[in-house]
Amino acid sequence: MKTIAIIGGGFCGTAIAVQLARLAQKPLTILLFNHEYPLANGIAYSTDNMIHLLNVPAGRMSLFQDDPTHFVEWILSKDEYKSFHSDDLPSQFMPRKIYGQYVKEVFQKTISGLKPFVQLNIINEEVTDINIENNKSELVIENGSNFIADKIILATGNHKPADLKIPDMEFYQSKKYFGNPWSKMSVENFENGKDIFMIGTSLTMVDTVLSLCDANFKGKIYALSTKGLLPLPYYNYHPYLKILDDIIPGLSLNELFSIYKKHIKSVLEKGWHIDDLTTALRPHSQRIWQELNYADKKKFLVHLSHYWAIARHRLPLHIHSFIQKLIRLNKLEIIAGKLIDLKETADSVSVVYKKRKSETANLLQVQRVINCTGPLSDISKINQPLIKNLYRKKYIAADDFQMGMNATPGGNIIDAEGKISDTVFTIGTNLRGILWESTAVPELRFQAQQLSSYLIMEFEKETTPFPVEKNNISLK
Repeated sequence: MKTIAIIGGGFCGTAIAVQLARLAQKPLTILLFNHEYPLANGIAYSTDNMIHLLNVPAGRMSLFQDDPTHFVEWILSKDEYKSFHSDDLPSQFMPRKIYGQYVKEVFQKTISGLKPFVQLNIINEEVTDINIENNKSELVIENGSNFIADKIILATGNHKPADLKIPDMEFYQSKKYFGNPWSKMSVENFENGKDIFMIGTSLTMVDTVLSLCDANFKGKIYALSTKGLLPLPYYNYHPYLKILDDIIPGLSLNELFSIYKKHIKSVLEKGWHIDDLTTALRPHSQRIWQELNYADKKKFLVHLSHYWAIARHRLPLHIHSFIQKLIRLNKLEIIAGKLIDLKETADSVSVVYKKRKSETANLLQVQRVINCTGPLSDISKINQPLIKNLYRKKYIAADDFQMGMNATPGGNIIDAEGKISDTVFTIGTNLRGILWESTAVPELRFQAQQLSSYLIMEFEKETTPFPVEKNNISLK
């Protein structure tokens, strides 16, 4: 009997396990290792707070690529969610808590309906090391026990943000510093008479602000990032597909940017929104990224990625309006600038920063600092036993931009010597440097289905390295 080990029980790990169980036609054992976060939910869908919403409409959040209305139909089948039952449900942004319940229920139904020749074993332990020899892999867990697998899938998900460099890095040991913004502790036990400082102004910052407001925080929140950009609101944009006629293979970044600027004029003349262009390009972003050379990718990351991110990672309109209201009421201040220093005092934290294009240092006194800069992706800096050991052994290597793991677009890990593995695979955020867009459910479910199909076929006959199908799915 063949064995596939999945390391990570969040969305990606769950989606892979479900697809493998569905597709298996011969005896198969699936080992699913989960640690720290609730099984089937991971970081993204572990929240208990109903104010935390998906940033993709319900109609695009099905767990299954071949059944796009599955999530919507699931909601409609639940009497407890009658308040969401309406004709516009597919365009609604559902609470992430509800989506987590959906993923968990799909997984539980998969377990209860397994084919007689399929075994799915859940191991609630941390995998700390892997030893690979003769196309067989030994997985070592924290207590020293080991498991043998034919294939391994690294579905390790997101890691907590990196600590920014400051003169005294010991500050990050302070109880006034919260390096994991997804932990409940970061928004609990605050003093209402003192302000809070956040590093980062993206979706993670917005969620943290919402949590504080929901907990009746009355102070002021400061949020700093290099450019001080906030995510844009999500409207029902209409893809301006005419731009795709000009997006031919082999274009340079300068040529792509010129085409984009040309079509902005057409969009505005029609009375449409500029983000109609983003919506049209979004399903093709992986292909465009892979066709760029190294220099153009680097140029994009330095000069344009921030602007793409705020258009790509949008907010439900009423959430965006609420954030803007907080800004108008001076309850939230967005700062474009650079963090200089953080120092703990007896009853507060001194924050020193410089505003963008200014040489003058500014000082704030706050009760705590919350790091909302987003997940750390440079695998050489991740302080987690498995990643550290795999990197030390050269089983894995960083991609060209330190955004994840080096791999083929289909997920085959490429080790430090450039060898493509047919034993170890990865999925999700680990592929950001390879695919650029590799975080939203529509693309993650696609990866889960494609990788599962390949592994099942490989067990039935000899195959060549994973052939990547062009992903032209409809994304946000």
